Amino acid sequence: ASDVYKRQGLLSRAVDMGYTFIIVLSGILNDLREQTQRRLMRDLLGDPHKVLDIEHIDTTEMTQFTQITSIENDFKGNTGEQLPRLIEDRKMTGKPIIAVMKKNVTVLEHLLDGLKRVEPSRLADERVLIIDDEADHATVNTGGEGEDHVDDEFADDEEEEDYLKQSNPTRTNRRIREIIKSFEKSTYIGYTATPFANVLINPQ
Repeated sequence: ASDVYKRQGLLSRAVDMGYTFIIVLSGILNDLREQTQRRLMRDLLGDPHKVLDIEHIDTTEMTQFTQITSIENDFKGNTGEQLPRLIEDRKMTGKPIIAVMKKNVTVLEHLLDGLKRVEPSRLADERVLIIDDEADHATVNTGGEGEDHVDDEFADDEEEEDYLKQSNPTRTNRRIREIIKSFEKSTYIGYTATPFANVLINPQ
């Protein structure tokens, strides 16, 4: 439970510092994503649509969030279609956007499709925080590194960053990097309780 509160404290502090778009990657299972969404609503976000069956925080005097996922619904294709309007609304209301998502390639691609619909000049105004829970699971580039593993699809694309050309990322890792690259101002923070994860992962 203490780890949950650390994440919530980080999220709250980030919003106080001007972050406008929060992405919480909450593992690869529906149950874990729903649990994370429920806990955030109970302790930080509130329940504007009155769907929780438990006591939750009163957010009347707090920063209000635009929740684009719910207990029942992950980030879907139609949410991506609405993303330009949601970001424009955020500019008017000042409410930071938050999405609690599975680390699933299809879900991440829905977000990427939505980001591509937004004018680059609008995205340039956003500050994104990505909180990656269980960051050693599914996120890590297990595709190899170095010239022997160059991804030809990236090698032919002059617009891709060198670090993308020099690796063959797993699909989840690649999508997360593409999401980060969609924003000019971004912070990625990974959490893991696996003691050796940070020691064994190549920092590059």
